[in-house]
Amino acid sequence: MINKLTEAQRAKFPEFVEKWLKIGLSTEPIDFEKAKKAVRLAYKCGGLEPPTEIIYCASPMDAQRKIAELSGKKEFVSTTFDGQHDVNYCSFYDFFQKECGIKLPKFRGIMAITEECGWVYGYDTICFVCDRHTVLNRDSQNRLHSVDGPAVSYPDGYSVYAVHGIRIPAWIILEKEKITIEKILTEQNAEVRQAMMEVYGRVKMLESEDCKVIDQDLEWGTLYRTQKLTDCNGDPFCFLHVVNSTPEADGTWKSYILLIDPAINTAYDAWQSTFPGIKDFIPIAES
Repeated sequence: MINKLTEAQRAKFPEFVEKWLKIGLSTEPIDFEKAKKAVRLAYKCGGLEPPTEIIYCASPMDAQRKIAELSGKKEFVSTTFDGQHDVNYCSFYDFFQKECGIKLPKFRGIMAITEECGWVYGYDTICFVCDRHTVLNRDSQNRLHSVDGPAVSYPDGYSVYAVHGIRIPAWIILEKEKITIEKILTEQNAEVRQAMMEVYGRVKMLESEDCKVIDQDLEWGTLYRTQKLTDCNGDPFCFLHVVNSTPEADGTWKSYILLIDPAINTAYDAWQSTFPGIKDFIPIAES
C-alpha cells in the first residue's frame, strides 16, 4: 500500500505531464493501422471480441453521419472512448504503473487508444475511429480561442469556433463584418454576446454613434445609453464601463461593461445596482 510518494517520484511528474499533454494536443494525422491495433487491444482488455470492421472517420461529425446510417442495425458497446482527450486519466495511471509498480493490465487498451486515436465510437461488431483535429488554437489560459478562424478543425473541414472558451456560431468569425451593435446588444446568450464584442472590437463599440455618455465618474466609471437601439420592450440599452479596482497579476487593469437598468442616470447608482452580485457582465479590455 502506498501512503506517500517519494521526492524522486514527485520529480517525475513533469515528464508524464509533458508526454501526455503532447498526445492530447497533437494535430498529427493518426496512423490508421496503429489505431486499429489499439482498438482491438481495448476490446480484448474489456473482455470483448474485437470488432470485425473498423471504419476510419475524418471527424466526430463524419462518425455521427456514418453511425446514423446504421441506426437500428447495431448496438453500442457500453463505453465510447475519448481517444486523445483521455490523457488526464492516462497520465495518472501511467505514472502509478511505471513509478509505483501498480499493475493495471486492463488499462493498456485505453492507453493505446488514447495514444493512437481521436474519438472512438464502439459497437459490438463494428468500430468507428476518428482522426485527430488538424487545427487547435487556444488563449493564454488554454481555452479554445481564435478570432481569425476555427479554434478546432478536422481533416474534413468540420470545425468548432470559440472565443476564450465560449463556443459561438461560425458566422461571428467567418462573417464578422455582419456584427453590429444591434446584434450584439440583442443577443440573448450573455456568453455569445461577450464573444461578439470581442470580435467586433470592444473599444469600437463604446465609440459607436448610438452610444452616448450619460454620466462619468472617476471612481465609479462611465455610464452609456443607446439612443436609437432598444430592446423588445422599447427600452434603450444602458451599460457601465468600469475598471477593476485591483490590478491583475501581470500589472494590467481589466475593464468591464455591465448591463444596467435603463432608468438609472448616474454612474454611482449604476455601480451600486450591480450588488449584491453582478449577474451579467462583459469583459471588454485590459489596459
